[in-house]
Amino acid sequence: MTLLAKNIEYLLKKKGINAYQLQDKSDIAQSTTFRIINGDTKSPSSKTLQKYADYFEIGRASCRER
Repeated sequence: MTLLAKNIEYLLKKKGINAYQLQDKSDIAQSTTFRIINGDTKSPSSKTLQKYADYFEIGRASCRER
């Protein structure tokens, strides 16, 4: 599992939501989140990373850092 995938999972758990709920509350398709978590997408676009950063109120670089 990539560091990005671990971070996304952590942030979802921290907010108490799942990928489906994230889709409802943001502009991020649940399939995108699942592909990242499952390792099918290892390098999402900067636009996608920015969407996560905006929703979780973190810096974009934080998505990929420990």
